[in-house]
Amino acid sequence: MPVYMNKPEFALKRAEEFLDVGKKSRALEALTEAIKNRKHRIWQKSHEDIMRKFIHLCVELKQSQTAKEGLHQYKNLTANVNPKSLEDIVRYYLKLSETKCDEAREKANVQAAAAPSTNVVDVDDLDLAESPEGMLLKVVSTDTSQDRADRVVLLPWVRFNWEAYRHCLDLLRNLSKLESLYHDIASQAFKFCLKYGRKTELRKLCEMLRNHIGQISKREVVTPNAINLNNPETQELNLRTRLVQLDHAIAMEMWQEAFRAIEDVHGLMSMLKKVPKAALKANYFEKLALVFLRAGNAVFHAAAQQQLFILYRGFRKEQNPEELRRLAVSVLFATLAVPLQPPRTQLESLLEYDDTAASKMKQLTLLVGYSQPPTRSKLVEDLQKHGILQYVRPELQALYQHLEVSFDPLHMGPVIADILTLVNNTDELASVRHYISVIEQVAVGKHLRQLSQVYDSVEIDRVIQMMPYTNWHTIERVAIETARNTDLEVRIDHRRPGLFKFGSEVSLAPYETAAAGTSEAGQSQIPADRVRSQLVMLLTGLTRVSREVKEQQDQVDEKELRKHLFDLYRKNAMRDLLSNLTRPHKSDSRQKSLEDREREREQQAKAAKKNKDKESAAAEAQRMQRDTKQFEEQRNKLREKELEKQVIKEKIEKMKQTEFGMRVLKELEDWENVDVKELDRLEQRHREEMRREEEENNQRLKIQEKKIDHIVRAKHLEEVELRRQDNEAMIQSFYDIFNRDEDRRIQLLKDDREFLLKKRDKMMGMKEDYHKFMQELQQRKQQSYTEKKAAWDQLYEEQRTKRLNDRRKKREEDRREAFERQQQEEAEQRQMEEARIRLEEETARKRAEQEAHQRKLDEMARKQQERIREIEEREERERQERSTHLNTAQPTQREREAEREERRQTAVAPPPPTPGKYIPPSQRGGGVAAAASAPSAALSQPREPMVITLNRASGENVLAPSVVNLGNVNDLRRDREQGHGHRPSDGQRDRDFGQRGMDGGPAGSFGRPRDTRGDMNRGPDIRKPAGGEAVPDKWR
Repeated sequence: MPVYMNKPEFALKRAEEFLDVGKKSRALEALTEAIKNRKHRIWQKSHEDIMRKFIHLCVELKQSQTAKEGLHQYKNLTANVNPKSLEDIVRYYLKLSETKCDEAREKANVQAAAAPSTNVVDVDDLDLAESPEGMLLKVVSTDTSQDRADRVVLLPWVRFNWEAYRHCLDLLRNLSKLESLYHDIASQAFKFCLKYGRKTELRKLCEMLRNHIGQISKREVVTPNAINLNNPETQELNLRTRLVQLDHAIAMEMWQEAFRAIEDVHGLMSMLKKVPKAALKANYFEKLALVFLRAGNAVFHAAAQQQLFILYRGFRKEQNPEELRRLAVSVLFATLAVPLQPPRTQLESLLEYDDTAASKMKQLTLLVGYSQPPTRSKLVEDLQKHGILQYVRPELQALYQHLEVSFDPLHMGPVIADILTLVNNTDELASVRHYISVIEQVAVGKHLRQLSQVYDSVEIDRVIQMMPYTNWHTIERVAIETARNTDLEVRIDHRRPGLFKFGSEVSLAPYETAAAGTSEAGQSQIPADRVRSQLVMLLTGLTRVSREVKEQQDQVDEKELRKHLFDLYRKNAMRDLLSNLTRPHKSDSRQKSLEDREREREQQAKAAKKNKDKESAAAEAQRMQRDTKQFEEQRNKLREKELEKQVIKEKIEKMKQTEFGMRVLKELEDWENVDVKELDRLEQRHREEMRREEEENNQRLKIQEKKIDHIVRAKHLEEVELRRQDNEAMIQSFYDIFNRDEDRRIQLLKDDREFLLKKRDKMMGMKEDYHKFMQELQQRKQQSYTEKKAAWDQLYEEQRTKRLNDRRKKREEDRREAFERQQQEEAEQRQMEEARIRLEEETARKRAEQEAHQRKLDEMARKQQERIREIEEREERERQERSTHLNTAQPTQREREAEREERRQTAVAPPPPTPGKYIPPSQRGGGVAAAASAPSAALSQPREPMVITLNRASGENVLAPSVVNLGNVNDLRRDREQGHGHRPSDGQRDRDFGQRGMDGGPAGSFGRPRDTRGDMNRGPDIRKPAGGEAVPDKWR
């Protein structure tokens, strides 16, 4: 193992080193080895840092499988110790993948220069690799720029994001401590599918969640960290996730998945120990009604709407009247829109068996909360039962009255038309407009039924006038469907005048009847169905009358009974009062005696029950033992019989394989129930017969071998002529068969022609009517087509104009944005150029100032050198003069000190230095002339510092001479006399200066600048200005 893997921190450091040199794969390998290392099975804080870097690299390199393995390793490390760390890592992983996916989407949109895309093109399943056929198809197909950008840029990150969601859900499916995180990730995955339009992934996600629940419910042993479906919090989380699944399935119009989600929600709600919240059930019934509406199941849709209304009215504390009226209107229209006869195709009737239909109906009934399957009549009765109509507007109540209560076929059409027009023109009723087409069909069916009870035949034009709320096409289709379902006997006659004919007395062959000259329509015979309907109406009327008469009689009897009871009360009032006053004392004693008696009875009953239980337990034990013994004996006998039957069956099957065995078995009448002895006897006989038959066959073969082959040859020669004659006879028979079949075929064709001619002659009678009907039908269709075409052309022009305007506005907006962007870029470019020019000018100005300042400093240094040279020369002359004077008359030491003191007192003191201001040498103490006239005074002046500021940015030394003193030349001379006259090296000077410090501070604060101007190796001391003033900024 590498050295850096001894500790997790070393692996992280090693990965950082790889990243510094741009080797991300090597860094990921190092972190992977650290995560999989079995020596570090105790969680540390450094593990979380490693995982964050590991996840970041996996996302950068799109290594989803590596990330999955690392997360599983980290789960084993932190599931029981620190699940919060695992939650943070998982959230970080998903956040990174979502961020990358969003960035890829923005990049794809920028590259395509189009509107943002809503789905990923050309890929049905993100889990499947790209096939060769798909690659070839992409080569020959023309893709838009958006498609290419999505496939190249966006698709890989969408696939990676989907794999991240799937891996995280699989990782957390069994962890109860992170159950909330599991459901949060599921909700994010649903949003991902909706955002990118991934229907296949949504279906897989729903199936995955369903499988996870199934695996948890099938688990027999429940571990401490496992998920318990009986936990209320777990049930609530699962229920919330299923509702999110239902919402997203409906949003993506995946109605099959929505129905499965509803089944899951219903199953989870049935598992709840307490009653679900009203808001939850309301949301459930609302989504259930929408799914049933999309599925075309109007009955269960109306039932779900009624359940929603009842739930809202019963459990809502603060009821909104507007919302209550809206729900009532929805329930009314959903109920009225239930078809009178459920539409069923012939294929559905063949595919649905009784068991399948019953189980399906039972399942749907449980979903809407009914005990019996709902029907249209039951739902209509519930409208009155639950008082739903009282929340509906009077106009809509009139619709209910005309369709379900009243009988007025002549006037109901205009009323229904007005109501439906009101619904179409009212914004408040916009939510129920999709029911209008179905209600029109129901109204047509009701109207035709009422017309059939009044008329035998009605003209088509009259029917169209009586039904102004719909068109002729709907009327015709509803009539045909009603007649097909045998719900109403009706026939449409399109001959002039067109008629609707009702009842069963209409002939099925009208043209043949007309040709015969007879008509049964004029006969005054009442059909059987009319008789039955009249009898039923009579029974209904008599029942209603008897009920009213009985109600009146009951009212009279009730009044008499009430009067009789009142008389009895007045008669016995006083006696009852006295009895009531003495009742408490009697009732207390009676109650006490009853309690004692009841207590004794209970004790006796308990004792008797206890003894009876003991006896029954003993008897039951004996009975169980006896039954067990009998059961064992019977089972052994049955086993022996079964074994014997199996042996007999095998032997019989073996005998059936031979001819003699079949012959032997045929001799027996009931060979299936033969016993073992008889079977053994038959088997012995079978063996003997087989042996004998084998001997006979062998003997027969020996005899045949003795025959001579020329006999067979002679027989063949005789057969030649016979075979020729037989072939000729066969050929003649084939000719005869062909001629007979040909004659039969020709005769059948002639018969068919005659039948078709007769049919043509019969159909010619309705040719004119047929052409008229087809002409009218074509005119109506052409008129309808012209109207629809005009409406379509108008809509097309409007949409075309709108889209052209939108495109023009978009182009203008794009040009404006491009112009603004160009102007902004040019302005930024100008600003950058101006800033560059200003920076160059500032740099040149500073460089010029520094050069000028350097020239001033050089000039000052030159003048200082000249002054020092003059002073040294003057000192040398004075020394020579003093030495000459000493030779003549040397003064004493006291005289020399007195003279020096006198010169010091008479010397003119220089002005005090001004802080931060440069003083030229000519103005310091009278200038050079003053110094020359009074050398002793100049030499006796105290030293004043010269400040040197080190510019660390440029590395240059800047002299800021506030006061420049030339120093004491005597000190220089004394140093030379003491042996320091040699010139020290640069290193020695730097070491000396480093020991002293720059301005009296600690040694080594910064080095003394090297001086190359003349002989100034041991010049004057350089110190801070007097008073410690700082150097002005203009000298820096």
